[in-house]
Amino acid sequence: MPELLDKHRTWLLGLLAPRTKQDLFAEQTADLFGANLSQPECAEYLRWRLRLRDAEVNTRRRQRVVHWLDIARTDRRFRDPLIRLLVAESHWLSSAPLVFPEHRAKIEEMAVAMLAGNAALLVEARLRVQAAVLLARIAPDRFARELGRIVRVNHGEGLVIPQVFLEALILLAGPHSAAPHSRQRIARRIADSLEHLLNGLRDKDDLTTTQSDYVNLPLIRYLLLHTRRPLQEPLAGKQEAWSRLRHEINSAGHDFSDPWWAVRTDIDLADAGQHDLDPEKIWENWARCESHLQEAVLPCLEPIRDILISRSVIGDVARSEVPRWDETLSAEGPQAVEKTTARIFDVVEQLRQGHLPRPEQAAVLRADLEWWGRFALDARSALLRRIISRGPVDIVEAVREFFHETDDEIEYQDLPSPLVFCTDRLIRQVFEHIRHNARQTHRDRDAEQQRYRVELGFESNLTVVTVRNTASRPQAGGGGRGMETLRHRLERFGGTIEPAASERPWTYAVTVKLERWRMPA
Repeated sequence: MPELLDKHRTWLLGLLAPRTKQDLFAEQTADLFGANLSQPECAEYLRWRLRLRDAEVNTRRRQRVVHWLDIARTDRRFRDPLIRLLVAESHWLSSAPLVFPEHRAKIEEMAVAMLAGNAALLVEARLRVQAAVLLARIAPDRFARELGRIVRVNHGEGLVIPQVFLEALILLAGPHSAAPHSRQRIARRIADSLEHLLNGLRDKDDLTTTQSDYVNLPLIRYLLLHTRRPLQEPLAGKQEAWSRLRHEINSAGHDFSDPWWAVRTDIDLADAGQHDLDPEKIWENWARCESHLQEAVLPCLEPIRDILISRSVIGDVARSEVPRWDETLSAEGPQAVEKTTARIFDVVEQLRQGHLPRPEQAAVLRADLEWWGRFALDARSALLRRIISRGPVDIVEAVREFFHETDDEIEYQDLPSPLVFCTDRLIRQVFEHIRHNARQTHRDRDAEQQRYRVELGFESNLTVVTVRNTASRPQAGGGGRGMETLRHRLERFGGTIEPAASERPWTYAVTVKLERWRMPA
Protein backbone atom coordinates (compact mmCIF):
# COMPACT_ATOMS: atom_id res chain seq x y z
CA MET A 1 0.00 0.00 0.00
CA PRO A 2 1.13 3.64 -0.30
CA GLU A 3 3.90 4.71 2.05
CA LEU A 4 1.61 6.95 4.12
CA LEU A 5 -0.77 4.07 4.88
CA ASP A 6 2.01 1.55 5.33
CA LYS A 7 3.73 3.74 7.95
CA HIS A 8 0.45 4.17 9.77
CA ARG A 9 -0.14 0.42 9.76
CA THR A 10 3.35 -0.07 11.22
CA TRP A 11 2.50 2.43 13.95
CA LEU A 12 -0.71 0.54 14.76
CA LEU A 13 1.16 -2.76 15.01
CA GLY A 14 3.75 -1.14 17.26
CA LEU A 15 0.99 -0.23 19.71
CA LEU A 16 0.36 -3.94 20.21
CA ALA A 17 3.96 -4.72 21.17
CA PRO A 18 4.03 -6.40 24.63
CA ARG A 19 5.37 -4.32 27.52
CA THR A 20 6.22 -5.19 31.10
CA LYS A 21 4.18 -4.06 34.05
CA GLN A 22 7.17 -2.04 35.25
CA ASP A 23 7.33 -0.17 31.94
CA LEU A 24 3.63 0.63 32.10
CA PHE A 25 3.83 1.95 35.65
CA ALA A 26 6.78 4.13 34.67
CA GLU A 27 4.79 5.76 31.85
CA GLN A 28 1.93 8.22 31.97
CA THR A 29 -1.44 6.45 31.89
CA ALA A 30 -2.64 6.01 28.30
CA ASP A 31 -5.28 4.10 26.36
CA LEU A 32 -4.75 1.40 23.71
CA PHE A 33 -3.82 4.03 21.10
CA GLY A 34 -1.44 5.97 23.33
CA ALA A 35 -3.78 8.85 24.19
CA ASN A 36 -3.09 10.22 27.68
CA LEU A 37 -5.73 9.52 30.33
CA SER A 38 -6.58 11.41 33.48
CA GLN A 39 -7.58 9.66 36.68
CA PRO A 40 -11.29 10.57 36.27
CA GLU A 41 -11.20 9.16 32.72
CA CYS A 42 -9.71 5.89 33.96
CA ALA A 43 -12.38 5.64 36.62
CA GLU A 44 -15.18 6.29 34.13
CA TYR A 45 -13.73 3.69 31.74
CA LEU A 46 -14.00 1.09 34.53
CA ARG A 47 -17.51 2.25 35.43
CA TRP A 48 -18.67 1.71 31.83
CA ARG A 49 -17.23 -1.79 31.87
CA LEU A 50 -19.03 -2.54 35.16
CA ARG A 51 -22.32 -1.12 33.82
CA LEU A 52 -22.16 -3.26 30.67
CA ARG A 53 -21.18 -6.37 32.62
CA ASP A 54 -24.14 -5.97 34.96
CA ALA A 55 -26.49 -5.23 32.05
CA GLU A 56 -25.80 -8.65 30.60
CA VAL A 57 -27.69 -10.34 33.45
CA ASN A 58 -30.01 -7.66 34.82
CA THR A 59 -32.77 -5.96 32.80
CA ARG A 60 -33.05 -3.05 35.24
CA ARG A 61 -29.31 -2.40 34.90
CA ARG A 62 -29.77 -2.27 31.11
CA GLN A 63 -32.08 0.70 31.62
CA ARG A 64 -29.30 2.39 33.59
CA VAL A 65 -26.91 1.87 30.64
CA VAL A 66 -29.47 3.45 28.30
CA HIS A 67 -29.73 6.40 30.69
CA TRP A 68 -25.96 6.91 30.71
CA LEU A 69 -25.84 6.57 26.92
CA ASP A 70 -28.18 9.54 26.61
CA ILE A 71 -25.96 11.55 28.94
CA ALA A 72 -22.79 10.56 27.01
CA ARG A 73 -24.21 11.97 23.76
CA THR A 74 -23.77 15.49 25.10
CA ASP A 75 -21.07 15.10 27.75
CA ARG A 76 -17.57 14.13 26.62
CA ARG A 77 -16.60 13.08 30.18
CA PHE A 78 -18.79 9.99 29.67
CA ARG A 79 -18.57 9.74 25.90
CA ASP A 80 -14.78 9.49 25.52
CA PRO A 81 -14.25 6.59 27.98
CA LEU A 82 -17.13 4.70 26.35
CA ILE A 83 -15.57 5.06 22.87
CA ARG A 84 -12.22 3.87 24.23
CA LEU A 85 -13.83 0.85 25.88
CA LEU A 86 -15.81 -0.22 22.78
CA VAL A 87 -12.72 -0.07 20.57
CA ALA A 88 -10.49 -1.92 23.04
CA GLU A 89 -13.17 -4.45 24.09
CA SER A 90 -15.50 -4.70 21.10
CA HIS A 91 -17.38 -7.74 22.44
CA TRP A 92 -19.58 -5.34 24.44
CA LEU A 93 -21.16 -4.31 21.13
CA SER A 94 -22.69 -7.79 20.90
CA SER A 95 -24.33 -7.63 24.32
CA ALA A 96 -27.53 -5.95 25.48
CA PRO A 97 -28.41 -3.14 25.28
CA LEU A 98 -25.73 -2.03 22.77
CA VAL A 99 -26.69 -4.79 20.37
CA PHE A 100 -30.09 -3.15 19.74
CA PRO A 101 -30.25 -0.79 16.70
CA GLU A 102 -31.70 2.21 18.55
CA HIS A 103 -28.80 2.22 21.01
CA ARG A 104 -26.20 1.45 18.33
CA ALA A 105 -27.47 4.59 16.59
CA LYS A 106 -26.57 6.67 19.63
CA ILE A 107 -22.98 5.40 19.58
CA GLU A 108 -22.89 6.02 15.84
CA GLU A 109 -23.90 9.67 16.37
CA MET A 110 -21.20 10.11 19.01
CA ALA A 111 -18.52 8.78 16.64
CA VAL A 112 -19.66 10.99 13.76
CA ALA A 113 -19.69 14.05 16.03
CA MET A 114 -16.13 13.31 17.17
CA LEU A 115 -14.92 12.97 13.57
CA ALA A 116 -16.89 15.61 11.69
CA GLY A 117 -18.92 17.65 14.16
CA ASN A 118 -18.49 21.37 14.83
CA ALA A 119 -16.08 20.66 17.69
CA ALA A 120 -14.31 17.69 16.09
CA LEU A 121 -10.88 19.35 15.95
CA LEU A 122 -11.05 19.89 19.72
CA VAL A 123 -11.10 16.12 20.22
CA GLU A 124 -7.64 14.60 20.74
CA ALA A 125 -6.38 13.07 17.47
CA ARG A 126 -5.78 9.60 18.90
CA LEU A 127 -9.33 9.56 20.22
CA ARG A 128 -10.62 10.50 16.75
CA VAL A 129 -8.64 7.55 15.38
CA GLN A 130 -10.64 5.31 17.74
CA ALA A 131 -13.89 6.95 16.66
CA ALA A 132 -13.04 6.11 13.03
CA VAL A 133 -12.38 2.46 13.95
CA LEU A 134 -15.67 2.26 15.83
CA LEU A 135 -17.79 3.99 13.19
CA ALA A 136 -16.50 1.74 10.40
CA ARG A 137 -17.18 -1.32 12.55
CA ILE A 138 -20.73 -0.58 13.71
CA ALA A 139 -22.05 1.55 10.84
CA PRO A 140 -20.10 0.99 7.59
CA ASP A 141 -22.89 2.57 5.53
CA ARG A 142 -22.75 5.74 7.60
CA PHE A 143 -18.95 5.72 7.51
CA ALA A 144 -19.06 5.52 3.69
CA ARG A 145 -21.59 8.38 3.43
CA GLU A 146 -19.67 10.61 5.83
CA LEU A 147 -16.22 9.80 4.41
CA GLY A 148 -15.91 13.01 2.38
CA ARG A 149 -16.94 15.23 5.31
CA ILE A 150 -14.63 13.38 7.71
CA VAL A 151 -11.67 13.84 5.36
CA ARG A 152 -12.40 17.53 4.81
CA VAL A 153 -12.59 18.24 8.53
CA ASN A 154 -9.45 16.23 9.36
CA HIS A 155 -7.42 16.80 6.17
CA GLY A 156 -4.37 18.09 8.07
CA GLU A 157 -4.32 15.35 10.72
CA GLY A 158 -1.50 12.88 10.17
CA LEU A 159 -2.99 10.20 12.43
CA VAL A 160 -6.68 10.52 11.62
CA ILE A 161 -6.56 10.57 7.79
CA PRO A 162 -4.46 7.39 7.37
CA GLN A 163 -6.73 5.56 9.83
CA VAL A 164 -9.85 6.67 7.94
CA PHE A 165 -8.39 5.53 4.62
CA LEU A 166 -7.29 2.20 6.12
CA GLU A 167 -10.81 1.62 7.43
CA ALA A 168 -12.14 2.35 3.92
CA LEU A 169 -9.75 -0.21 2.43
CA ILE A 170 -10.79 -2.81 5.02
CA LEU A 171 -14.45 -2.29 4.11
CA LEU A 172 -13.66 -2.57 0.40
CA ALA A 173 -11.82 -5.82 0.99
CA GLY A 174 -14.78 -7.31 2.85
CA PRO A 175 -16.67 -10.42 1.72
CA HIS A 176 -19.41 -10.40 -0.92
CA SER A 177 -22.46 -10.35 1.32
CA ALA A 178 -26.00 -8.99 1.06
CA ALA A 179 -26.51 -8.61 4.81
CA PRO A 180 -26.15 -6.92 7.15
CA HIS A 181 -24.05 -4.56 5.05
CA SER A 182 -23.74 -5.06 1.30
CA ARG A 183 -20.11 -4.63 0.31
CA GLN A 184 -21.23 -3.50 -3.14
CA ARG A 185 -23.44 -0.74 -1.73
CA ILE A 186 -20.71 0.41 0.63
CA ALA A 187 -18.18 0.43 -2.24
CA ARG A 188 -20.50 2.64 -4.31
CA ARG A 189 -20.92 5.08 -1.43
CA ILE A 190 -17.21 5.20 -0.70
CA ALA A 191 -16.63 5.79 -4.42
CA ASP A 192 -19.12 8.69 -4.42
CA SER A 193 -17.36 10.28 -1.43
CA LEU A 194 -13.94 9.86 -3.04
CA GLU A 195 -15.16 11.28 -6.35
CA HIS A 196 -16.34 14.42 -4.53
CA LEU A 197 -12.92 14.68 -2.86
CA LEU A 198 -11.22 14.16 -6.22
CA ASN A 199 -13.26 16.97 -7.77
CA GLY A 200 -12.35 19.20 -4.83
CA LEU A 201 -8.65 18.49 -5.32
CA ARG A 202 -8.95 19.39 -9.00
CA ASP A 203 -10.74 22.65 -8.14
CA LYS A 204 -8.08 25.27 -7.40
CA ASP A 205 -10.60 27.33 -5.40
CA ASP A 206 -11.28 24.34 -3.12
CA LEU A 207 -7.70 23.16 -2.63
CA THR A 208 -7.11 24.95 0.67
CA THR A 209 -10.02 23.13 2.35
CA THR A 210 -9.00 19.65 1.17
CA GLN A 211 -5.40 19.18 0.02
CA SER A 212 -2.65 18.46 2.51
CA ASP A 213 0.34 16.19 2.99
CA TYR A 214 -2.17 13.46 3.80
CA VAL A 215 -4.86 14.09 1.19
CA ASN A 216 -3.78 14.35 -2.46
CA LEU A 217 -4.78 13.25 -5.95
CA PRO A 218 -2.64 10.08 -6.21
CA LEU A 219 -3.84 8.76 -2.85
CA ILE A 220 -7.53 9.35 -3.68
CA ARG A 221 -7.02 7.68 -7.06
CA TYR A 222 -5.36 4.72 -5.36
CA LEU A 223 -8.43 4.28 -3.15
CA LEU A 224 -10.75 4.69 -6.13
CA LEU A 225 -9.01 1.78 -7.86
CA HIS A 226 -10.29 -0.46 -5.06
CA THR A 227 -13.86 0.88 -5.21
CA ARG A 228 -14.05 0.31 -8.97
CA ARG A 229 -13.05 -3.33 -8.69
CA PRO A 230 -16.33 -5.23 -9.06
CA LEU A 231 -17.11 -8.29 -7.02
CA GLN A 232 -17.24 -10.99 -9.64
CA GLU A 233 -20.03 -13.51 -9.44
CA PRO A 234 -18.57 -17.02 -9.19
CA LEU A 235 -17.88 -18.42 -12.65
CA ALA A 236 -20.05 -21.35 -13.68
CA GLY A 237 -17.06 -23.57 -14.41
CA LYS A 238 -13.79 -24.04 -16.19
CA GLN A 239 -15.19 -23.52 -19.65
CA GLU A 240 -16.70 -20.15 -18.71
CA ALA A 241 -13.42 -19.06 -17.11
CA TRP A 242 -11.41 -20.18 -20.14
CA SER A 243 -13.87 -18.54 -22.56
CA ARG A 244 -13.93 -15.23 -20.69
CA LEU A 245 -10.15 -15.15 -20.45
CA ARG A 246 -9.83 -16.01 -24.14
CA HIS A 247 -12.23 -13.21 -25.06
CA GLU A 248 -10.42 -10.65 -22.89
CA ILE A 249 -7.01 -11.56 -24.31
CA ASN A 250 -8.13 -11.72 -27.94
CA SER A 251 -10.54 -8.79 -27.95
CA ALA A 252 -9.15 -6.35 -25.43
CA GLY A 253 -5.62 -7.43 -24.56
CA HIS A 254 -3.97 -5.14 -27.10
CA ASP A 255 -5.68 -2.12 -25.46
CA PHE A 256 -3.45 -2.56 -22.40
CA SER A 257 -0.15 -3.32 -24.07
CA ASP A 258 0.56 0.33 -24.93
CA PRO A 259 -0.12 1.80 -21.46
CA TRP A 260 1.95 -1.00 -19.89
CA TRP A 261 4.82 -0.20 -22.26
CA ALA A 262 4.48 3.53 -21.53
CA VAL A 263 4.72 2.98 -17.75
CA ARG A 264 7.73 0.74 -18.15
CA THR A 265 9.46 3.29 -20.41
CA ASP A 266 8.77 6.17 -18.01
CA ILE A 267 10.19 4.22 -15.06
CA ASP A 268 13.33 3.49 -17.10
CA LEU A 269 13.65 7.20 -17.96
CA ALA A 270 13.18 8.22 -14.33
CA ASP A 271 15.83 5.73 -13.29
CA ALA A 272 18.15 7.22 -15.92
CA GLY A 273 17.73 10.67 -14.35
CA GLN A 274 15.07 12.31 -16.52
CA HIS A 275 12.94 14.79 -14.55
CA ASP A 276 10.41 16.09 -17.09
CA LEU A 277 7.99 13.17 -16.78
CA ASP A 278 4.24 13.40 -16.20
CA PRO A 279 3.47 11.59 -12.90
CA GLU A 280 -0.27 11.77 -13.53
CA LYS A 281 0.13 10.06 -16.90
CA ILE A 282 2.18 7.26 -15.33
CA TRP A 283 -0.55 6.72 -12.75
CA GLU A 284 -3.33 6.89 -15.35
CA ASN A 285 -1.61 4.33 -17.59
CA TRP A 286 -0.99 1.91 -14.74
CA ALA A 287 -4.57 2.34 -13.47
CA ARG A 288 -5.80 0.99 -16.82
CA CYS A 289 -3.47 -1.99 -16.60
CA GLU A 290 -4.34 -2.66 -12.96
CA SER A 291 -8.07 -2.59 -13.67
CA HIS A 292 -7.64 -5.02 -16.56
CA LEU A 293 -5.66 -7.45 -14.41
CA GLN A 294 -7.94 -7.26 -11.37
CA GLU A 295 -11.29 -7.16 -13.16
CA ALA A 296 -10.80 -9.21 -16.33
CA VAL A 297 -7.83 -11.55 -15.87
CA LEU A 298 -7.31 -12.69 -12.27
CA PRO A 299 -10.97 -13.63 -11.53
CA CYS A 300 -10.79 -16.17 -14.37
CA LEU A 301 -7.69 -17.95 -13.09
CA GLU A 302 -8.96 -19.77 -10.00
CA PRO A 303 -11.31 -22.24 -11.81
CA ILE A 304 -8.55 -23.26 -14.24
CA ARG A 305 -5.62 -23.09 -11.84
CA ASP A 306 -5.06 -26.86 -11.92
CA ILE A 307 -4.64 -26.62 -15.70
CA LEU A 308 -2.30 -23.65 -15.55
CA ILE A 309 0.03 -25.24 -12.99
CA SER A 310 0.20 -28.57 -14.82
CA ARG A 311 3.55 -29.79 -16.06
CA SER A 312 2.64 -29.30 -19.73
CA VAL A 313 1.90 -25.61 -19.12
CA ILE A 314 4.80 -24.98 -16.73
CA GLY A 315 7.06 -26.06 -19.60
CA ASP A 316 6.31 -22.68 -21.24
CA VAL A 317 7.48 -20.79 -18.15
CA ALA A 318 11.16 -20.11 -17.55
CA ARG A 319 12.49 -21.66 -14.35
CA SER A 320 13.20 -18.22 -12.90
CA GLU A 321 9.57 -17.21 -13.55
CA VAL A 322 7.92 -20.19 -11.85
CA PRO A 323 7.69 -18.54 -8.36
CA ARG A 324 6.00 -15.49 -9.90
CA TRP A 325 3.71 -17.72 -11.96
CA ASP A 326 2.67 -19.68 -8.85
CA GLU A 327 2.08 -16.52 -6.81
CA THR A 328 -0.04 -14.91 -9.55
CA LEU A 329 -2.22 -18.01 -9.92
CA SER A 330 -2.70 -18.36 -6.16
CA ALA A 331 -5.11 -16.50 -3.88
CA GLU A 332 -2.29 -13.95 -3.44
CA GLY A 333 -2.55 -12.86 -7.10
CA PRO A 334 -4.64 -9.71 -6.41
CA GLN A 335 -2.25 -8.70 -3.61
CA ALA A 336 0.69 -9.10 -6.00
CA VAL A 337 -0.95 -6.58 -8.35
CA GLU A 338 -1.64 -4.27 -5.42
CA LYS A 339 2.03 -4.39 -4.38
CA THR A 340 2.98 -3.13 -7.84
CA THR A 341 0.30 -0.44 -7.61
CA ALA A 342 1.69 0.71 -4.25
CA ARG A 343 5.24 0.85 -5.66
CA ILE A 344 4.07 2.90 -8.62
CA PHE A 345 2.15 5.16 -6.25
CA ASP A 346 5.33 5.85 -4.25
CA VAL A 347 7.32 6.66 -7.42
CA VAL A 348 4.54 8.94 -8.69
CA GLU A 349 4.52 10.74 -5.34
CA GLN A 350 8.30 11.25 -5.52
CA LEU A 351 8.12 12.56 -9.09
CA ARG A 352 5.29 14.87 -8.12
CA GLN A 353 7.55 16.35 -5.43
CA GLY A 354 10.46 16.70 -7.87
CA HIS A 355 12.44 13.67 -6.69
CA LEU A 356 13.65 10.68 -8.70
CA PRO A 357 13.18 7.09 -7.54
CA ARG A 358 16.06 5.35 -5.82
CA PRO A 359 17.93 2.85 -8.05
CA GLU A 360 16.87 -0.15 -5.96
CA GLN A 361 13.29 1.12 -5.93
CA ALA A 362 13.26 1.43 -9.72
CA ALA A 363 14.82 -2.04 -10.09
CA VAL A 364 12.09 -3.72 -8.03
CA LEU A 365 9.36 -1.87 -9.90
CA ARG A 366 10.95 -2.69 -13.28
CA ALA A 367 10.94 -6.39 -12.38
CA ASP A 368 7.26 -6.12 -11.44
CA LEU A 369 6.35 -4.46 -14.72
CA GLU A 370 8.35 -6.95 -16.77
CA TRP A 371 6.48 -9.78 -15.08
CA TRP A 372 3.00 -8.37 -15.67
CA GLY A 373 3.89 -7.84 -19.33
CA ARG A 374 5.24 -11.37 -19.59
CA PHE A 375 2.18 -12.73 -17.80
CA ALA A 376 -0.70 -10.94 -19.56
CA LEU A 377 -0.12 -7.34 -20.69
CA ASP A 378 2.36 -7.72 -23.55
CA ALA A 379 0.17 -8.27 -26.63
CA ARG A 380 2.96 -10.04 -28.50
CA SER A 381 4.48 -12.48 -26.03
CA ALA A 382 2.25 -12.86 -22.96
CA LEU A 383 2.24 -16.38 -21.52
CA LEU A 384 -1.51 -16.40 -20.99
CA ARG A 385 -2.14 -15.47 -24.62
CA ARG A 386 0.00 -18.38 -25.79
CA ILE A 387 -1.64 -20.90 -23.44
CA ILE A 388 -5.28 -19.87 -23.83
CA SER A 389 -4.97 -19.75 -27.63
CA ARG A 390 -4.42 -23.54 -27.64
CA GLY A 391 -8.06 -24.28 -26.92
CA PRO A 392 -10.80 -25.13 -27.65
CA VAL A 393 -9.83 -27.67 -30.30
CA ASP A 394 -11.64 -28.67 -33.50
CA ILE A 395 -11.53 -32.43 -32.89
CA VAL A 396 -12.51 -33.29 -36.48
CA GLU A 397 -9.57 -31.32 -37.85
CA ALA A 398 -7.25 -32.80 -35.22
CA VAL A 399 -8.24 -36.36 -36.16
CA ARG A 400 -7.89 -35.66 -39.87
CA GLU A 401 -4.48 -34.12 -39.34
CA PHE A 402 -3.15 -37.00 -37.25
CA PHE A 403 -4.73 -40.05 -38.88
CA HIS A 404 -4.16 -39.27 -42.54
CA GLU A 405 -2.31 -42.31 -43.86
CA THR A 406 -3.80 -44.33 -46.74
CA ASP A 407 -5.09 -47.22 -44.64
CA ASP A 408 -6.56 -45.06 -41.87
CA GLU A 409 -10.37 -44.94 -41.65
CA ILE A 410 -12.39 -42.17 -40.05
CA GLU A 411 -16.09 -42.60 -39.29
CA TYR A 412 -18.19 -39.60 -38.27
CA GLN A 413 -21.50 -39.14 -36.55
CA ASP A 414 -23.21 -35.79 -36.93
CA LEU A 415 -21.54 -33.97 -34.04
CA PRO A 416 -23.44 -31.07 -32.39
CA SER A 417 -20.15 -29.15 -32.58
CA PRO A 418 -16.62 -30.13 -33.59
CA LEU A 419 -15.11 -28.05 -30.74
CA VAL A 420 -13.94 -29.73 -27.53
CA PHE A 421 -12.56 -28.29 -24.32
CA CYS A 422 -8.90 -29.19 -24.44
CA THR A 423 -5.63 -27.85 -25.83
CA ASP A 424 -4.16 -28.82 -29.16
CA ARG A 425 -0.95 -29.84 -27.34
CA LEU A 426 -2.77 -32.32 -25.07
CA ILE A 427 -4.82 -33.76 -27.95
CA ARG A 428 -1.59 -34.31 -29.87
CA GLN A 429 0.00 -35.99 -26.82
CA VAL A 430 -3.00 -38.31 -26.52
CA PHE A 431 -2.94 -39.35 -30.19
CA GLU A 432 0.85 -39.76 -30.16
CA HIS A 433 0.59 -42.00 -27.10
CA ILE A 434 -2.11 -44.15 -28.73
CA ARG A 435 -0.07 -44.57 -31.89
CA HIS A 436 3.17 -45.19 -29.98
CA ASN A 437 1.45 -47.91 -27.94
CA ALA A 438 0.10 -49.49 -31.11
CA ARG A 439 3.37 -49.35 -33.04
CA GLN A 440 5.89 -49.93 -30.26
CA THR A 441 4.74 -50.80 -26.75
CA HIS A 442 1.88 -53.21 -27.55
CA ARG A 443 2.91 -54.22 -31.07
CA ASP A 444 2.32 -57.82 -32.04
CA ARG A 445 5.50 -58.62 -33.93
CA ASP A 446 3.90 -61.61 -35.66
CA ALA A 447 1.26 -59.45 -37.35
CA GLU A 448 2.20 -58.07 -40.77
CA GLN A 449 -0.06 -55.05 -41.35
CA GLN A 450 -1.29 -52.26 -39.08
CA ARG A 451 -4.38 -50.19 -39.73
CA TYR A 452 -6.32 -47.57 -37.73
CA ARG A 453 -9.99 -46.77 -37.51
CA VAL A 454 -11.18 -43.62 -35.73
CA GLU A 455 -14.85 -43.32 -34.73
CA LEU A 456 -16.21 -39.88 -33.77
CA GLY A 457 -19.46 -39.75 -31.85
CA PHE A 458 -21.08 -38.08 -28.86
CA GLU A 459 -23.00 -38.85 -25.68
CA SER A 460 -24.66 -36.22 -23.52
CA ASN A 461 -22.19 -33.29 -23.34
CA LEU A 462 -19.18 -35.37 -24.37
CA THR A 463 -17.50 -35.95 -27.68
CA VAL A 464 -16.30 -39.56 -27.91
CA VAL A 465 -13.25 -40.54 -29.98
CA THR A 466 -12.56 -44.26 -30.25
CA VAL A 467 -9.32 -45.33 -31.93
CA ARG A 468 -9.06 -48.97 -33.02
CA ASN A 469 -6.08 -50.65 -34.61
CA THR A 470 -4.77 -54.01 -35.78
CA ALA A 471 -1.46 -55.72 -35.08
CA SER A 472 -1.20 -54.83 -31.39
CA ARG A 473 -2.57 -56.24 -28.16
CA PRO A 474 -2.63 -55.00 -24.53
CA GLN A 475 -0.75 -58.02 -23.21
CA ALA A 476 2.30 -57.29 -25.39
CA GLY A 477 3.97 -54.90 -22.89
CA GLY A 478 3.72 -51.54 -21.14
CA GLY A 479 2.83 -50.76 -17.54
CA GLY A 480 -0.07 -48.36 -18.16
CA ARG A 481 1.72 -45.38 -16.61
CA GLY A 482 1.55 -43.35 -19.82
CA MET A 483 -2.21 -43.71 -20.11
CA GLU A 484 -2.65 -42.96 -16.40
CA THR A 485 -0.68 -39.71 -16.80
CA LEU A 486 -2.81 -38.68 -19.77
CA ARG A 487 -5.98 -39.55 -17.85
CA HIS A 488 -4.99 -37.13 -15.09
CA ARG A 489 -4.25 -34.41 -17.62
CA LEU A 490 -7.55 -34.92 -19.44
CA GLU A 491 -9.51 -34.94 -16.17
CA ARG A 492 -8.49 -31.32 -15.64
CA PHE A 493 -10.54 -30.53 -18.76
CA GLY A 494 -13.41 -32.84 -17.81
CA GLY A 495 -12.22 -35.63 -20.13
CA THR A 496 -10.86 -39.14 -19.77
CA ILE A 497 -9.10 -41.95 -21.64
CA GLU A 498 -9.81 -45.67 -21.18
CA PRO A 499 -9.15 -48.96 -22.98
CA ALA A 500 -12.18 -50.08 -25.02
CA ALA A 501 -13.53 -53.43 -26.15
CA SER A 502 -12.33 -54.57 -29.57
CA GLU A 503 -13.70 -57.08 -32.10
CA ARG A 504 -12.04 -58.66 -35.11
CA PRO A 505 -10.34 -57.51 -37.18
CA TRP A 506 -9.38 -54.92 -34.52
CA THR A 507 -7.07 -56.15 -31.79
CA TYR A 508 -6.83 -53.06 -29.58
CA ALA A 509 -9.00 -50.00 -28.90
CA VAL A 510 -8.89 -46.85 -26.78
CA THR A 511 -11.74 -44.41 -26.10
CA VAL A 512 -11.10 -40.73 -25.40
CA LYS A 513 -14.01 -38.68 -24.01
CA LEU A 514 -13.79 -34.90 -24.18
CA GLU A 515 -16.13 -32.19 -22.94
CA ARG A 516 -17.96 -30.57 -25.81
CA TRP A 517 -17.24 -26.82 -25.95
CA ARG A 518 -20.41 -25.09 -24.76
CA MET A 519 -19.25 -21.48 -24.87
CA PRO A 520 -19.40 -19.13 -27.88
CA ALA A 521 -16.77 -20.10 -30.45
